[in-house]
Amino acid sequence: MSFGRPPSINVGFQVTAPDRGSFPLDHFGECKEKMTLYMNCLKENGSTSSPCRVMSRDYLDCRNAEVSAVFHTIGVLLTRMRCGGD
Repeated sequence: MSFGRPPSINVGFQVTAPDRGSFPLDHFGECKEKMTLYMNCLKENGSTSSPCRVMSRDYLDCRNAEVSAVFHTIGVLLTRMRCGGD
């Protein structure tokens, strides 16, 4: 019996890795310090993520800021190319 979910939710479900290039990597290590703090917290807490939520949020905020800056720069460059500017 299934209570509150479709009966076949786990039947035939395969976990797959994300497509290559779908997650931007931190090539320049701009968020490495926050990532290291988070990973050390996970190690100290036996891979339990609850005590490390603040560090996880800080790391993801850093990554989002990095990605947003890249997309903003790309947008500015594309606009300049379209308008024939410098």
